[in-house]
Amino acid sequence: MRFTGRTAARIGALGIAVAAIAIPTTTSHAAGTPTISATPNDGLQGGQTVSVTGTNQKPSVTTNTAIVECSGLNPDGSDCDFAHPTTFTTDADGNIPATDVTVRTGAIGTGGKTCPSLTKSDQCYLVATTDASDPTDVAAVSFTPITFAPVVALTPSKNIKDGTTVNVSGYGFLDSKKGADLIVTECALPPGQTTCGTNIVFAKLGASGQFSKVPLTLHTGQQGTDTSSTCEVGTPCLVAATTDTSGENPDLSGAAGFAFVKGHATTPPAATKTTAKFHKKSDKITGKVTSGGSGVKGLKTELDKRKAGHWKMVDSAKTHKGGKVAYKHVKNGKYRIATHKSKHYKASHSKPVKAKV
Repeated sequence: MRFTGRTAARIGALGIAVAAIAIPTTTSHAAGTPTISATPNDGLQGGQTVSVTGTNQKPSVTTNTAIVECSGLNPDGSDCDFAHPTTFTTDADGNIPATDVTVRTGAIGTGGKTCPSLTKSDQCYLVATTDASDPTDVAAVSFTPITFAPVVALTPSKNIKDGTTVNVSGYGFLDSKKGADLIVTECALPPGQTTCGTNIVFAKLGASGQFSKVPLTLHTGQQGTDTSSTCEVGTPCLVAATTDTSGENPDLSGAAGFAFVKGHATTPPAATKTTAKFHKKSDKITGKVTSGGSGVKGLKTELDKRKAGHWKMVDSAKTHKGGKVAYKHVKNGKYRIATHKSKHYKASHSKPVKAKV
């Protein structure tokens, strides 16, 4: 893949005042094409540090250098992250000594591409130049491919208590097909066959190696079959996602870290639905309170009657099996059944019903 002058021009626009700094005069140039390499260069995670070395570079360069991460090699440079350059030097033999570079995940550049890549046709790179002050000096540019582990993210990612349900999303599972079995689980450290799997859900991988909003409820305590592997308040733990059901291919797995805080998650009250019906033969109004389609027993309700433009309570009762409730001996008028708010359920009321005895 050819690296053109327009990408070099973008490197020349780095915020390190490169245009105003001259390259030191050298009497000779390293023979051959400049190259760089990164260690490690596979299965990388966002925030990880890799060591970059190089050969056949311009000798004894100390200024106007930069290494940037790119989500591709678009000639206009739109695939590169110019906001986080790493500077370096070369020795008299044109070598780049080991230089630490922090790699990032997510959107890289302004061209809409990401690291890890969203398609198999894309590739992420580290790109270096020894002559950022001269955008036309393509010979000063070298690059090396890097590959990332799939990315996993949690929502919420902070203030996670015992019993919190998080939505797990991820991308970069390009080596697995759409519809592949996906395992999402909580893990103690280090993650493995015996430290994961106590809290686990199964889902399917979506298109382009992505999945979104898989719910997983997290709990403190033992994880997996290893009795010494636990997730406790303040200790780092992971949520792992994998399409590798054999446990033999780590490139098909990604993880997001989290730590529990003190306390227990509170489940928000569930919505309720209250209905009412007048029975003329028995002069009574019956009702039912449901949540999620199921009747709820033990909820406090009241019978309201419309008087002078306002609803006024005339009786009260708790729901029985199936969420049923009945009010007898009603008189002529307009009524409704209202369900009170409780710790686990929200309030609701029925539509008005007309009683004519």
